[in-house]
Amino acid sequence: MSKIVLLFLLISISVSAQDKLETIHVSGDKDPLAYNFGDTKILNSEDIKLSGSPFMAELLKSVSSIMVVQNGGPGGRQSYFLRGTESRHVAFMLDHLKVNDPTNNDRHFDSAFTLMPDIEEVVVFKTPQPVLYGSDAIGGVILLKTRKGPAEGEQPMGKLSVGGGSFSSFQESFLQDWTKTKDQGTISVSHYQTMGLSRLNKKRTKSTERDGAEVLNLGSSSTHKWSRFESDLLFKYIHGVAEQDGYDNSGENADTNDRSYSDQYLAQHKTRIKSDLGNFQLRQGLNRYHRRILTKLGGEETFSGSNLANEMTLVSKLGALETTSGLSYEHESFADQSIEKNFDLSSLYFHSKYQLGVLSVHGGLRGDHHSRYGNFYSGATGLNLNFGPLEIFGQYAQGVKAPTLYQLFAPPSYGAPIGNKNLRPETNKTTEAGIKLKTENQDLVITAFQNNLNSQFTYINGVGYKNQDHFIIQGVETNLTSYFGKKIRWQNSYTHQKFLKKLTPLRRPMNTFVSALYWTPVEAIELFVKDRIVSARTDIDELGKRVKLNPYDVMSAGVLWRRDSLEVSLTVENIFNRVYEDIYATAVMPLSFWGNLTYRFM
Repeated sequence: MSKIVLLFLLISISVSAQDKLETIHVSGDKDPLAYNFGDTKILNSEDIKLSGSPFMAELLKSVSSIMVVQNGGPGGRQSYFLRGTESRHVAFMLDHLKVNDPTNNDRHFDSAFTLMPDIEEVVVFKTPQPVLYGSDAIGGVILLKTRKGPAEGEQPMGKLSVGGGSFSSFQESFLQDWTKTKDQGTISVSHYQTMGLSRLNKKRTKSTERDGAEVLNLGSSSTHKWSRFESDLLFKYIHGVAEQDGYDNSGENADTNDRSYSDQYLAQHKTRIKSDLGNFQLRQGLNRYHRRILTKLGGEETFSGSNLANEMTLVSKLGALETTSGLSYEHESFADQSIEKNFDLSSLYFHSKYQLGVLSVHGGLRGDHHSRYGNFYSGATGLNLNFGPLEIFGQYAQGVKAPTLYQLFAPPSYGAPIGNKNLRPETNKTTEAGIKLKTENQDLVITAFQNNLNSQFTYINGVGYKNQDHFIIQGVETNLTSYFGKKIRWQNSYTHQKFLKKLTPLRRPMNTFVSALYWTPVEAIELFVKDRIVSARTDIDELGKRVKLNPYDVMSAGVLWRRDSLEVSLTVENIFNRVYEDIYATAVMPLSFWGNLTYRFM
């Protein structure tokens, strides 16, 4: 606790310093792009518009090597498997604040209740980032960046958006920039409601009762400048309610009135100062989550958890050498009706990059002290050869992930064990190598990768959580973007994964193909067609038997029309209305429509 007090004291001193010095604009944020030579996908505001959905899942389905699994329709639980790793191995960061759910059994991030009106950019790092972001990033990082008022040279903007579509779905959002002398920011409010569709596999359960959802997001993100200081403030509230009917398998149109309620509170303060050593930043962040589940079978269950993060970072450049070093401290807590546990994690890290002619190299090391598991270390290194249009790269990273408090201490349920105090941390060692070729009309990236996971956490019915033997994921990923003049853009990606283990991990396909064609026939209109093909996978049924899930493909199309301050879009999902279901749930939305109207004003 003394570390927290010290950090807040330093912040108070910096913010209250006298305003006598010349204004300096600085940035002390960690920049993982500087220490990553592999294929990183950057999705901007235009990509977010063309996803045709207010939710993040539809946007990320277009990214190679990501498998998005959703339990039913809107509001259903969403999981992201990156290059064969588990969803819990992917760290989701909002302006560098970790938003993974501390009340979730494996601390993975469920984006089912996160709307996108205030998100300007999404960056997907497919290589683990354990040095800069710690244990939740041993599979990769997805970084979300909020809008903080107008960019330099722009005017403050307001945006009002309304949309609706299939399953009685409606969405409204409002966003407004503000500026005042040296301060600026953006506030937003968004709401989504749907009658939904049955979350369950109706062929198995005969349940067709519609499961609705309602989502509310409130956000504020701002930048404040003093003479030598610059501060960022972030506040976000995410509320969601989702029906989960049909669990009793009582027959057609069963309505058990099962519901889940979640409230997530996010707050962050960053203060930066430029010094002779470089750009120095102090950051405090809070991720507070409360979840309540009402079921006919189990009654009411409540879960609450929080993660308090404090971090000091120094980013410096000296000629061709760039370094990022830092100290961080996290306090995580979890509580339900029967347990209340917490742990502390203190970290020290250093990452550097050096460029000499065509050669760039990076290397970093992180040391963690866990209040339960003691000391462990993570590292990363890589090199890149840049010959103009051609780049050749190779990277290696290793990371460690400790069990969650739920996995360690969850009490037995109906006499069957769940938590296991003897769990060992997971580890992952990743290697990748590839080429990037950029010409006037084409961008090509080919990457060969391997994830070597050891001591994975696995839940077994009647046994609880256990460490399982390691397995290796080997794969190759190709991404090709072709430009035909200024009017046509064609994106294609293919991912092949081979699992070197007796049994393939659940819900992971061996082959995935994604294609998207964008055409701008006239300046005001953009048309697009997308297709996603996923090969067969496996899952475990209620009897513990491993069963095969059929392959599927989903084609979607849409149009975006712009004129002055007005934008109108229409998207058709699953044009051929193919029905695909996994063991328990609806895996792919049926034929559905979504339309949206946006008015921008200055």
